Amino acid sequence: MMIESNYEEYESEENINAVIVKIQDEKYLIEVEKVKEIYVPGENIVPVPLSEKSIVGVINIRGVIYSIISLRHNIYAESIDYGLNEYSRILLLEWGNLNVAILVDLVIGVREFPLSIFKHQGTIVKTNIEFKFIKLTGVFQEDPLILLDLDAIIQPYIKSFEKIGGKKGEVTTPSVLEKPKVLPKKPKKQAKPKKSIKPRKSDEESTVIIPQSPKISSKLPKASANLKVTLSDDHKDILKEMGNIGTGNAVTALSRLIKKKIDVTLTDVGIISFDQLAGQFGGPKEKVCGIFCHINKPSQSTILNIFEMRPLMHLIATLAGTDSKIEPNKVKTKSDLDEFAISTITEMGNIMAGHYASALADLLETKIMIDIPEFTMSTAGELGDFLTQELKSIAELVIIIKTSIKISDLKLKGMFFLIPDLTTLKLFFKKLGIENTLVI
Repeated sequence: MMIESNYEEYESEENINAVIVKIQDEKYLIEVEKVKEIYVPGENIVPVPLSEKSIVGVINIRGVIYSIISLRHNIYAESIDYGLNEYSRILLLEWGNLNVAILVDLVIGVREFPLSIFKHQGTIVKTNIEFKFIKLTGVFQEDPLILLDLDAIIQPYIKSFEKIGGKKGEVTTPSVLEKPKVLPKKPKKQAKPKKSIKPRKSDEESTVIIPQSPKISSKLPKASANLKVTLSDDHKDILKEMGNIGTGNAVTALSRLIKKKIDVTLTDVGIISFDQLAGQFGGPKEKVCGIFCHINKPSQSTILNIFEMRPLMHLIATLAGTDSKIEPNKVKTKSDLDEFAISTITEMGNIMAGHYASALADLLETKIMIDIPEFTMSTAGELGDFLTQELKSIAELVIIIKTSIKISDLKLKGMFFLIPDLTTLKLFFKKLGIENTLVI
C-alpha cells in the first residue's frame, strides 16, 4: 500500500522524539511522550481466554496488570504468531486510566527527528499497515518514516480492556513482599519519614527506561557553586537503601545477561572532597573502564559503573562471541576495540543504568529519563582526575552513593556510583516524605 504524507499537527514544534520499533521488515515511530517504559516480557505474559486474537494477554509488572496488544497482528491480521523471542519488547504506555502495552518485534532505539521531514506534501511511503493507523509519514536520510497513531490503534480495544481489567489504580499484590528496609535509626524531628521504602523483588523481570535522543555529553551534572551539604544519619540511611535497591535491580539484570552469580557489598554514602575522589576507584595506576549514564529528568544526576579493565574485556569477548575479534589481554585503550565490543559495552551499560533508574523511578513514583551510555578506558587515577576537573568548577564537594560488586568466576570487581546533584537530593527526600531535608 502506498501512503501519502498528510501533515496537520505540530506546527509550533521543531523536533519530535520517537522510539523506533520494528515489526518484521518495517520500521515505525512511536512518540516518546506516550511511552512510560520499555520492558522485556520474557515468559511472563499470561494469555486471556476468549479475547481477541490481537490481544496477546496480560502481564504483572511490579504488581500492576497491563493488557498487551500485538502490533504485528494489527499490521498482518492473518498472522497468528506473535513473534515472541529474546528480542521482543513491550512498550508500557501513558494512556488515560488504562494500563496498556504494545508488543513489538524489536526496539531499535530512540531518536529526535526534525518535524520538517513530515511537512512535505506528496511524500509517498510503501507500507503494509492500514492508513487509519498512520499519523504522519516522511523521509529522513532516504529512509521512509511512519509515525503511528496510537489513538487509532488502542481505541477499538478499550471495551475489551475494561472487561479484562488493567485500569490504573488496580494493583495486585505480588506473591512475595519484603519488609521495608529503610527505617531511621533514631526518630528525629528534622528527618521523619512519612512512608517506608519497599524494595523491588530480586527475581523481578527486567525493565529498561527509555533513553532520550542520543546526544552524548561528557559533562557531569551541574550544581550550584560553593555548596556545603550536611547529611543526617537518617538521610544517609535513606540514600544507602536507595543505592541497595538500585544496584540490586541492576545486578539482577547483569547476572541474567552474563549467567553468573554476582556478590554485592553494602552500599556506602559519603560527602567527599575532590582530592579523595581518585581513591574511590582503586590504585591510581589500575586500568579501569568507566561507563557513564546521565539522568536528565526529573533532574541532573549520573550513574557510573567502574570495572577492572582486563576481566571486563574477557567478559565482553564472551558476550560478543564470534562477532568480535578483540584479544582481551591486548586491549589497552578504546581504539583497540571493534564495533561489536563497543556495542556490547554500551548495551551492558544501558541495561545496568536502565534497571538502576527503573528501581529508583518505582521507589519515587516518578518518571526518570536517561541518556545513551558512554564509556572511557583509562587508569583509575586519570578517571578520578577527569571527574575532579568536571565537577570542581561547580561544587566544592561531591556526594556519592557507592556499592561494590564481585563476579568470582571472572575475577571481576566493579563499583556502582550514583552521583546526584542537590536538586535531585531534595527531590528524593521530598518524594519519600522527609522533612527539613538538608543542611546547606
